[in-house]
Amino acid sequence: MTTAPKMPDASVPCNPVFVSEVIGDGADAHREVRVGDWTLTAPGANGTDPLVRDLDIGRRVYPNAKPHKIRERIRALIAEGDPNFRPLEVLPHRGKTSSGGRPASEFMLSEHEAVFLVSQTDPPAARSMPPARIRVFRAAVRGLLAPQPVALPPEIVAEVATLRAEVADLRGELATGVIGADVAAREIVAPLRRIAYLRGATARQRKSWRSRVERQLRNLLGHSRRGATWARLDRKLLGVAQHRVGEWLDDAIAHARKNPPGQMLLPGTPKPSTERPS
Repeated sequence: MTTAPKMPDASVPCNPVFVSEVIGDGADAHREVRVGDWTLTAPGANGTDPLVRDLDIGRRVYPNAKPHKIRERIRALIAEGDPNFRPLEVLPHRGKTSSGGRPASEFMLSEHEAVFLVSQTDPPAARSMPPARIRVFRAAVRGLLAPQPVALPPEIVAEVATLRAEVADLRGELATGVIGADVAAREIVAPLRRIAYLRGATARQRKSWRSRVERQLRNLLGHSRRGATWARLDRKLLGVAQHRVGEWLDDAIAHARKNPPGQMLLPGTPKPSTERPS
């Protein structure tokens, strides 16, 4: 007794399912699904009923013959008039084949039609195909029903990466107990620069005022050692720094409305008639 050869294991969908994005638009819209070495087509932008191409079945049913032979069997079954076997016939595009002839139409089959077709073919080897064919279709359907990853715009991806980096920095700052570069720039450096701008009439005066208010703030906080950047300020001292800088900034804004730039002083500093920052 001759034993029918087994079909290749590649037909069994043990591999991941890959679903393409929507291809085409309107009536031509479809998605492609790859399961192992099978490729199926799901008509429609959101279709979940995959179809398989006739020649993909033919290559497995007739591995040693021309796969186009499967189309003869399809046409014969259609001619028999079975109402449950009505595969979709896809008409060829205009043009000619490489041999100069007109391209033949092809058939797209559903799961039921593919299993029925294989069961009606002559080679005994085809008898072992239906279970594997069913598993392929079921894997394809699972892939179509599974949520597909959404491609985010590049600017959103970049923003998310920036936020992640900022969160990582904040975690590091909290772990070390310092305020970090971002907080230092926002709560100390920028306000001190603003105070100097309001108090100085010239670039030289603004530079002098900036050095002066920074020195006073460092002395107040005990943060005057060499190499002590504002980013390394102890987080416990941030509230004191914000309060004092806020007072100086409010005073500078109030006096800027009444006095020419370069004539305002820090709170508690005597005001000579012709004072210049030193």
